[in-house]
Amino acid sequence: MIVGPRVLCVLCGLPASGKSTLCARLRSRPDPRFLLLSYDSVLPAVAFRPQDAGETTHWKYYRQSVLDCLKHWLLHGCSTQDDIPANVPAEVWTLFLRQLQQHHLRDPPWSSIKASSANAQMPITFPEQSPHRLAIILDDNFYYRSMRYEVYQLAREVSAGFIQIFLNCPLELCLQRNASRIVPVPVMVLQTMAERLEVPDVEQRDWERESLHLDTSIVVPDVQIDMIMARIARAMENPVPAIEDSDSLEKAQSRAECGASLVHQVDVALRRCVSDTLKQLASSGTFTPARLRGLSQELATTKGHVLDNLRHDQLAVASAAHMQEAVDMAVQHFEAKKQRILNCYKATSKA
Repeated sequence: MIVGPRVLCVLCGLPASGKSTLCARLRSRPDPRFLLLSYDSVLPAVAFRPQDAGETTHWKYYRQSVLDCLKHWLLHGCSTQDDIPANVPAEVWTLFLRQLQQHHLRDPPWSSIKASSANAQMPITFPEQSPHRLAIILDDNFYYRSMRYEVYQLAREVSAGFIQIFLNCPLELCLQRNASRIVPVPVMVLQTMAERLEVPDVEQRDWERESLHLDTSIVVPDVQIDMIMARIARAMENPVPAIEDSDSLEKAQSRAECGASLVHQVDVALRRCVSDTLKQLASSGTFTPARLRGLSQELATTKGHVLDNLRHDQLAVASAAHMQEAVDMAVQHFEAKKQRILNCYKATSKA
């Protein structure tokens, strides 16, 4: 395993909000040692290929694979390509190892310690000339809260600290910056992401309390970089606590069983909602078949994210008096998102 204090730092913000610039400024500091895990660099092209409506998207599966790679490395280390974790695509593992190599985290003595140790459980430590403290920056948009919560859960599993940094930049400015990129993000994708962005809520969610809101519409002053470094250091020294006592475990298991039943019922209800919506639009002739296929994929993706939020207790359904009320509340949440998607499609059709 990789030993020493470590923290998982999630960057949340729109494309062109300044994440790469912030990463460069953080990594210029000598301590702690930084590992920049850019999703653009570890997700292969196949991750973005569309699938039929109702199926788990390649994108979601490959995103989870990135966290599986990180978990495996933190708990067991890695020395060769053959150390690939279970259920992780080979291309993701290869790209992940390449990121470690670029940060000099696979060079000897990293690779030699495990190979030369008679004890397979011998912990892997940092080279003596390098800091023992490790800050792992997860560089992606993380616009859904459920995406960030998955990283929080990983921090709990590997006894790491957790912090998230929200880069607050107006959509109009992000669009301007994006337009100057060599390969810009499609405007509609950026606009949709801005609409769906779920800003960290430090008041209502305990797990999001270690969050920073950063104004990146201007050049971030050095004093704020110092503040970020101090917060990273604090999170590193205060890892996310694990569930330990048997009562908590039993309660967690009970909640999981109840949640699984709720998720199933909501899934059935949302499938019916998507199906009815597509049938109505098909019979009305409002959209072309190609537009309907695109809408179908969009609704399926939205449904998946609603279910993810439900699994991670990120929907406000805890106040429901009974199961059906909770299902209805979740469906209403989806209906609101669905209506915004439909309005967007209708607007672009008229244009």
